[in-house]
Amino acid sequence: MFPFLLFEGLDNTGKSIIAKKIAKKINAALYYGVPELLLPFREKFDNLDDEISFAFYIIGNHIIDSQISESRKTRNVIVDRFFFSTIAYHSVKLGRNLDSFLNEMKNIPDKIYYLTGQIEEINKRTQKKGLKSNELYSPTFFKEFIRNYDRVLSRYSNIVIIDTTYNSIEEAYRIVLDDLLNSGIII
Repeated sequence: MFPFLLFEGLDNTGKSIIAKKIAKKINAALYYGVPELLLPFREKFDNLDDEISFAFYIIGNHIIDSQISESRKTRNVIVDRFFFSTIAYHSVKLGRNLDSFLNEMKNIPDKIYYLTGQIEEINKRTQKKGLKSNELYSPTFFKEFIRNYDRVLSRYSNIVIIDTTYNSIEEAYRIVLDDLLNSGIII
């Protein structure tokens, strides 16, 4: 089996850019938390009841999990968000612990890169991208989201936490690349 690398974390921390650059550098299959076949339905499900939205993302995670199993037979795999973000986010939205869904995950990442930052910086980046104000994190939601992420990820020891508040995307990319080279996961 080839390595499976996972990029998790908050919006606007550089996850997708770094995942894409690393995938290109190591010629890895790249998957996103919502599979391509479900992308046309994402906006609709994001605007429905939180229970239905959660079901949509969990189904997507299972589809990606199956794709990872197949791809790992022949090449490295990188995923930009997986069960962890779905569980951390929806645990806040639904007001209950959803950690039991982690037991459904067939593929455990060989390495998890968790990108985070301070709320003020993340909200500033969100506004700079021209995204709507309702996409900004409130301090209460942010604190609870981080707490859930920390809880969900605490089960794993193969995590590299990168705070992108003061690191540029390029610096964060170098941290990931150096870690991959030093850990021997990817040659």
